[in-house]
Formats: sequence, structure tokens, C-alpha cells
Amino acid sequence: KKNPVQSYVTKHTKGNIAVIDDHIKLPKLGLVRFAKSREVHGRILSATIRRNPSGKYFVSLTTEVKGPELPKTNSAVGIDVGLKDFAILSDGTIYSNPKFFRSLEEKLVKAQRILSRRQERALQQKKPLNEAKNYQKQRKKVASIHEKIVNARTDYLQKMSTEIIKNHDVIGIEDLKVANMRKNHHLAKAISEASWSQFRTMLEYKAEWYGKTDPTRTSQCCHACGHTEKANRPSQAEFVCQKCGHTDNADVNASKNIKELALTV
Repeated sequence: KKNPVQSYVTKHTKGNIAVIDDHIKLPKLGLVRFAKSREVHGRILSATIRRNPSGKYFVSLTTEVKGPELPKTNSAVGIDVGLKDFAILSDGTIYSNPKFFRSLEEKLVKAQRILSRRQERALQQKKPLNEAKNYQKQRKKVASIHEKIVNARTDYLQKMSTEIIKNHDVIGIEDLKVANMRKNHHLAKAISEASWSQFRTMLEYKAEWYGKTDPTRTSQCCHACGHTEKANRPSQAEFVCQKCGHTDNADVNASKNIKELALTV
């Protein structure tokens, strides 16, 4: 049978690293079978192997490729993020907040209680946790639920950010001080679950990849006349300018202001 090492494509190699069909050749490990999530393009620069808490191994490849040019849309948009709706665009588009953590919170709490009981049992038996099979089995179950939440959230953010980048040339988003906002204990969990910072990071690097542009009190400023006053936003959803009487959805008004800021940078 033909040796698969002899069939690799040169551009997919870097020293002792090579992708060969459904195998990857790694230094010291040799050929390792793996599930390829996507085709490898360009010259491989490095490979990073990591193991997540649920016990799964992943290999990440850094490659050198020329990014594709997206067609120009001649469109600019401002984005305001929130908790009720995740993102509100100045063109009226609204992206919902799926709240992935809340959907699995009950299951996670139950699994964590079982884990806690198994930990106590292992300690009572004076057994090291790394040798307690029942504890380790349950620990992986808890990690798997966390992993499912993270994967679902990341997939949603990736698809949403890509859609926005493809449809607009200039993207403005408010620079939120998330760390300060988390000090509100009533909203801390919801803010952490929303992952606004991760969403902004995705928009920034995708804007750089595809040649797009991303740029304050935008929530209290009237888009119609520019008057800024705290009383302009009497509620979370309502905007009423105290000077000119302009009314709008508060998040849509804020996203329009962010769009204008993005166009001036």
C-alpha cells in the first residue's frame, strides 16, 4: 500500500507539519488521524494542539493566504448592542439575543450539583480527584455543557458578524466599557452572556480582512437635532428628544448616531 507521507502537497507543509488527506503529520507524533473541519489553504506556518476540559483534542493551523476581496456595497451602518435584542442596526435590522446560557442553565446546575456530591464523596474516601472515576466522568459532563454553550454562542456571533461585514463597507459600533457595566450585579450575568466584546473583536478583524472600516454618548444624543440629554431616554426602549420632540426606538436612534461617527473617522 502506498505510503501516505509521499502524497502530501508541498504548499501544505512546514518542516515536519503536513496535512495529508484525513491525517496530519506533526513533529514527534508523526501521522495522526483527525476530523478536518475545513480544507487547508496556503502555506502552513505553525500548528497548535490544545485539549479542552471535556477531554477533546484540537489542532489549530496558522497558514499564509491572501484574503478574498469582498464587493463594495457603498453602505454604512451603525450598531447598538443591548440585552433584550443583541444588536440593533441603523437600517432597522434587529438581531435577537438567543441567551444560550439561560437555555441550558437548569441542566448545567443539575450537573454541577452531582459533580459537587461526587467530589465530597471522593474527599470522604480520601481519594485523589484525578483517581476518582465517577468524579472525572461527571466533570467531563459539566465541561461538555459549558462547551456546548460556548460553541453555540460563537457560531451565532460568527454568522452575524460575517453577514454585517458582507453587507456594509463602513461599520460603527459603540465602544462599551463592559468591565464597568458588569459591576451592576443585577445585569452582570446577562452582560457576560451577551459577549459584546467578542462580537466587536470579530467585526474588527473581519473588517481588516475584507477591507472594510470600523470606527460618546450615542444613546442620549438625538439623531435629528444633536441635542444630548439623559432625559431623552426615559426608558430602555423609548427615545424622546426634550428639545425637538423627535421620537424613535432608543436603540435604533443610538445605532444611527454610531453610524454617523463611523463615517466621520
